[in-house]
Amino acid sequence: MILKKQKLKNLSSINNKFDEFLFGNSTANENGYYMSFFRIAIGLIAIVDVISLIPDVDLFFSKNKTIIPQELSYLFSDYFGFLDNFYTVLINFGLVDFFYNYSIYFYLTSLLFVVSGFKTRLFVLISLFFQIVIFKSFNIFNYGYDNFLTISLFYCLIFPVGKINSIDSYYFKKKTNLNIPFKRFLQLHLCIIYFTSGIAKSLDPNWLDGNAIYRATSSIFNSSIELPAFLYMIISLSVLFLEVFYPLIFIPKLKKLYLYGIVAMHIGIAIILGLYSFAAIMIIWNITAFFPFKNNKN
Repeated sequence: MILKKQKLKNLSSINNKFDEFLFGNSTANENGYYMSFFRIAIGLIAIVDVISLIPDVDLFFSKNKTIIPQELSYLFSDYFGFLDNFYTVLINFGLVDFFYNYSIYFYLTSLLFVVSGFKTRLFVLISLFFQIVIFKSFNIFNYGYDNFLTISLFYCLIFPVGKINSIDSYYFKKKTNLNIPFKRFLQLHLCIIYFTSGIAKSLDPNWLDGNAIYRATSSIFNSSIELPAFLYMIISLSVLFLEVFYPLIFIPKLKKLYLYGIVAMHIGIAIILGLYSFAAIMIIWNITAFFPFKNNKN
């Protein structure tokens, strides 16, 4: 009997520690402001990205003017099963031309509603649908940013990101528990991403001697940035350190310094490699996950 009580006590202690781990960073002091930041920032970056696509939309996503016929391009997508059924419905109802002409604008409109926080979950779902259909239809042109945007919109769908600093919170006042593990989800997700990426890079000799950085800069500028060889190696090893030891960001004394280091790394990626959207979305994730969004009213 005593042994059973001790087991129950230990189990309760484990559950309490698990709850503290999941919910420890979603404090009442932050009051969910990080979620509104995430929603608005993700919506804005998606809007900027899709606006930049509009001048070339006839090349990438149209019935007759595409450089690679859309009907062939989406066959190589991981979303083929979904896309094939979707386009079959469009063909059967004679909506192909309508969809090609207006899908980008429907997507853009839904993103504007997401940013404003009006019927947030509904328009996040619509945005996610159009983002998958539009961008996964030419999947061979996608890169990391597109996948992170899909994941970001999915997080906006399952978490109550529209319950603060939004039209919904003003006109549809409903009590919502904002003490949810969204922040911890992002933190753990980022740890997995950076750690696995760092381990994969460290297994490549080109990342250990700096040749990977040299090649990356050369591929962008045709001729490499003129730096001493040891600097390429230092930059490369710094990237490896930041990624492999990313979990160090959980140490309170290192959190701010590590966050600055990660943000600086992505700013460098944006400037040197020209991957502005990818760098921006990773900075948004890191700030949402680890920046202390204090409630000024407290």
